[in-house]
Amino acid sequence: MEEIKEIADIFAGTYCRLTDGLNHITLKNGWQVLADMEYSSFVNESKPSELMEFEGRICPSNIYNRDGEEYFMCACGKKHIHNLAIMSYPHNDFEYIILGSECVHTAKKYLKEIEGIENFKEKVDKWLYYIKEEQKKIKNKKCIACDKYKVRRNFVYKNPARNLWCNECCSGGQVKCIKCNDFRLYKDDWKGNPMRYCQRCYFSS
Repeated sequence: MEEIKEIADIFAGTYCRLTDGLNHITLKNGWQVLADMEYSSFVNESKPSELMEFEGRICPSNIYNRDGEEYFMCACGKKHIHNLAIMSYPHNDFEYIILGSECVHTAKKYLKEIEGIENFKEKVDKWLYYIKEEQKKIKNKKCIACDKYKVRRNFVYKNPARNLWCNECCSGGQVKCIKCNDFRLYKDDWKGNPMRYCQRCYFSS
């Protein structure tokens, strides 16, 4: 791609830790390697033992040993990281390269001011969107009404309804029925558990 060559020329005198690391791993231009990648998966742990489905297919340069145990590191060489993007990349010796989420953010900053590479920018934006959505799943749990990750984990809200319903599905003393989505008064059932259905849906089910 000619546009990638132009990017490489623009940053020829600028050190970018990620693309320098990708160059070291693949012996190719780091920006070209980045452009050829596709988002595959996300993991919050930095241990290969937590990711057995990719065993033997991740770039060896993404793995280091500490005290007899293996850990992942970003392609840039940074260790002890979480929020890892697993990227597919065509190579003879491996199928995947791991990038730390911060390095993807850094790549976007580099590309931000360059014109004529909209496809590349959109690609990186998609990666960041996928990463953000996965990070939401780590920090939040699903709202029982809208099924979106908008209720904080390991947090006790003052309003007990907010422990199950997100802010959009919980208004004042009312919550959405998880079947018809109509708002109704929040209250507990005879067992002391929050009622999830409105009266109409409860008796029709």
